[in-house]
Amino acid sequence: MVKTATAGGLFQKYAYDGLGRLTATYTSFDLDETAYTDADDVTGDTVIEQTRRAPSAHALVHARLQ
Repeated sequence: MVKTATAGGLFQKYAYDGLGRLTATYTSFDLDETAYTDADDVTGDTVIEQTRRAPSAHALVHARLQ
């Protein structure tokens, strides 16, 4: 998971699968998140928006060919 911060205290977190494909994005808010260890999950965050991505059949075939 990777975290980026925006103005106003909101931040985005991005989750990836073992092949490095984006699997989820989260827009969150958490005033207490100050440690690096907090950046790798959404536990304790106030998640405002969540988007999950499922790989398409084409993406799965492409990943197997590489």
